[in-house]
Amino acid sequence: MIKNPALEEEQQASEPLTAMIDVIFTLIAFMMLMINAPLVGMDVKLPSTEQHAQSINVNPHTVTISVLKEKSVWFLDDAPLNSEQLKAKLTELKAAHPDTKVIVNSDNDVPMQRMVTLFTLMQSVPLDVTHIALKEAAK
Repeated sequence: MIKNPALEEEQQASEPLTAMIDVIFTLIAFMMLMINAPLVGMDVKLPSTEQHAQSINVNPHTVTISVLKEKSVWFLDDAPLNSEQLKAKLTELKAAHPDTKVIVNSDNDVPMQRMVTLFTLMQSVPLDVTHIALKEAAK
């Protein structure tokens, strides 16, 4: 029988790829399942920006305040609070963790007065807004 060295090299190269193909198919199946997983969170229409957003490192002492147009309450990490409760909770968080960071999620159509009220309340604690959540504008 005539031996072809090029053919033998092809057969040897294809054997280790079998395990890699199994891994790739497993990853594809996992990604297809996770794409359909529902996102957990509040339904907030974020304002958009023309510039590219920067990613942030979330530390354990980060709180999110959500402001919705239809609601007259504030949401501190998804818990509804009135102004007095929000101020008390923020004061408590600031005393426990002075490095507390605040992310503000605001609906697109929230009146400016609600935002001014929120910032005034945060200044009285005193807390600074470290991030305002935005979504990138569609191109």
